[in-house]
Amino acid sequence: RIPIGNLEPRNKVAIIFRRALEAEKLGLYDEAWTALIQANSMKIQLEMSGKHVGGALYLHRLFYAYLRSARQAYSSTHARSLILNTSTHFSGKICEKEGHDTVIPLFILGLERTGSSLLEQMLSQHGDIYAAGETHHFDNKVAPDVNCIDHSLINCSMSFSNEALYLDRLRQSYLEAMEDTYLKQQHKHSNPNGTSPIPNGAKPFYKFKYVVDKLPQNWRHIPYIRMVFPCAKIILCVRSLLDVAVSNLFTDYKLPFMYWTHSLETIAYHLREYQDTISLWE
Repeated sequence: RIPIGNLEPRNKVAIIFRRALEAEKLGLYDEAWTALIQANSMKIQLEMSGKHVGGALYLHRLFYAYLRSARQAYSSTHARSLILNTSTHFSGKICEKEGHDTVIPLFILGLERTGSSLLEQMLSQHGDIYAAGETHHFDNKVAPDVNCIDHSLINCSMSFSNEALYLDRLRQSYLEAMEDTYLKQQHKHSNPNGTSPIPNGAKPFYKFKYVVDKLPQNWRHIPYIRMVFPCAKIILCVRSLLDVAVSNLFTDYKLPFMYWTHSLETIAYHLREYQDTISLWE
């Protein structure tokens, strides 16, 4: 037993999470569950007060807004419309262009705690694959802008030729961001002297065949991925939903957007949203 009365709230949460893990290993499941509920409840309170590491005062609004909206009947009408109207204008020939377009994105997506990190590490051992980790490049560079070419949802006046050029710019922007990530990682590992854009011995980015983007939340962007990168590879990591729920509840995330993992109720709504979205592609 560790006395936690005088510890900072964030340290208390960390210790209670650890207590839950150790109790689970010892087979003390009731004690582990009690500690989990306590730790996650404390985490919600910390986020509401803005004292959570990486947290902010607005997080409690996000959390309860999510809960309120999730309690309403879930409608996948928007997602279905987006999928049915995904552009089919582009063939695999787009991957045969010189330069950046020779690098094919490989998206690893799914729920958190489904083995995506292990899969990425395994793929990264191949010489033709660059693993970029969990980037938000698709979120930031593509997803917000691609809506304007979804003719069924937003009235656009772009012609097909302009649409093709626009998609090409989105592809270029995304791959340039990936290349920048690659170069920064190479410089960090090699500490090169001078201003050479590629450290000595580093493989040029465009010589890779695939670049792995392992952001689990990209399952929300499958229609956008299909539209912008019709030749991209998509790997969906799958695990028992019950195991996913418990594993996420046991995880002491430091990231504020993982607020949905703090209670069984919000986890259940999040899993339903995931299931409804993925089922559209089965």
